[in-house]
Amino acid sequence: MENALLIITTVVVGLICATALILGAIDLLARASEIGVKGLVLYVLCWLLLSPFIAAVSLLVGFYVLYKIVALAFTKHTPS
Repeated sequence: MENALLIITTVVVGLICATALILGAIDLLARASEIGVKGLVLYVLCWLLLSPFIAAVSLLVGFYVLYKIVALAFTKHTPS
């Protein structure tokens, strides 16, 4: 029973982290595309040359986006 709970917890935390990483990467891509071609080129170069750093930034941004989504779902307004 203890192993099943550990496996379920690991899968849930892994899915939350994967979701945060993807949401963060999408948010950073949207911000880069606002700048134009230079922003998109820098975004791609960051993923190619600085993968661990941009992944950490994407993860942090993704957790913030997830927080805003959850806050919006439960309070019907965005947090300030």
